[in-house]
Amino acid sequence: MKRLRLIKEQRGNVLALVSISIAVLLGLSGLVIDGGTMYVTRAQLQKTANAAALSGAQELLNSETAVKEVVHNILMSHDENESMDILDIHMRDRVTVGLTREIRLGFGGLFGLPSTPVSVKATAELGVMGEAVGVAPVGIDERMLPLAFDQEYTLKVGPGDSDTGYFGILALDDQKAQTYGYNLMYGFQKPISIGDEINVRDGNVAGETREGVNYRIQNCPDPSARDCKRILLIPVYKPLTYSGSKHIDTVEVLDFAFFYISKPMAHNDDSVKGRFIEYAGTGIIKPGPSGGTGAFAIRLTE
Repeated sequence: MKRLRLIKEQRGNVLALVSISIAVLLGLSGLVIDGGTMYVTRAQLQKTANAAALSGAQELLNSETAVKEVVHNILMSHDENESMDILDIHMRDRVTVGLTREIRLGFGGLFGLPSTPVSVKATAELGVMGEAVGVAPVGIDERMLPLAFDQEYTLKVGPGDSDTGYFGILALDDQKAQTYGYNLMYGFQKPISIGDEINVRDGNVAGETREGVNYRIQNCPDPSARDCKRILLIPVYKPLTYSGSKHIDTVEVLDFAFFYISKPMAHNDDSVKGRFIEYAGTGIIKPGPSGGTGAFAIRLTE
């Protein structure tokens, strides 16, 4: 009898332990599921906040209304307009976007926590363009500074007589006219940085310039679009070495500028018409003084 009673007690203890273990395992499983839901939601919200902040920062040189419109459009495309609880705009500096979404918990309700808020924040700021890919193989001498933004310039291709200056022709890859023409159409696909030394290209490239300029205009059906190919990113340089008294052989990149091509080139043109603009593009921010050339890059800081 004693042995049977002992066996029954042991069985009871085992059942109790099994019940407790199952409850613990279910609780841990619930925590894992709810934790995974929170992690995925946070990652999705952060990605959306990053996109909204980066896109909004592109308009920090324009107007606060433009920044708000872009941010709301990005959030709407991700179905997160209702989630925004922070929009902090500092023109010509930074924009912060904060999102909060209430998520339902599957197992949290068993412990009196049916839902919980998930919050994220992203800040994007402007800085001086210090390095970029897609630079055009033309540049301007620092002696053209300061630039008059949104004023029409007629820039001669290569040194010569012009009331508003000229484009220096840069050999970003080699001295071939074909390479120059390709880089003018599509941008140089390697990084160019402040402080780089670049050779100046010799020879007549008026034909390749006309082809490149007109290609860019033809491939920008909407001149107001941010990614319009009419916008050239160009180096601002100082001459380093000369051959003879005037011919520049090499230059050093001091800064960058954005030039908007306003008109196509006719078959006999040797000048490019357009205007310098303040613009935030794709690139890397580097510390250092700005020459006031209006070329900015964007980065996430939070």
